[in-house]
Amino acid sequence: MVRQTAFLVIVLGALAAPQAARAGVKEEARKHYDRAVELVDDGQLEGAIVEFQRSYDLTHHFAVLYNIGQVYVSLARPVEAVDAYERYLADGAERFQRTGAPRWKRKSYRQKARIAILEIHGMPQGAVVRVDGNEIGRAPISAPVRVGVGKHTIAASPKATIRRRKK
Repeated sequence: MVRQTAFLVIVLGALAAPQAARAGVKEEARKHYDRAVELVDDGQLEGAIVEFQRSYDLTHHFAVLYNIGQVYVSLARPVEAVDAYERYLADGAERFQRTGAPRWKRKSYRQKARIAILEIHGMPQGAVVRVDGNEIGRAPISAPVRVGVGKHTIAASPKATIRRRKK
């Protein structure tokens, strides 16, 4: 009897621990979410993206992706907005099958119209290629690069050479 009681306590403790951990994760995610909302209200959109992303990383709740997409729209970053909206629609697909998602799809389509495709050719083999200061890879860049419609800076710098010291 004592053995069975001890086993039951251990099993119940093992079942309660994950629930307590999940509650702690949800609470932390909520804090990041609330902080993101405050940052949006204060106009600090870059910080809001970080906090929304932290919240999403903890819970993977699809609804947070919508907020991320909205902030990217406000930042005039349509590529990231479309990525967030498409993840939102994919992650919430089961729910949208019941309720439909035409409104959310329209938001994604509207942002897609603000995306241009760059094909980058003629860069020296192995050169580090940057678009608007962000490294996108080494030449040759075989895949098209999505950017927001407008002016962009494309730069290539020679690949780094490693010099060995003489001993």
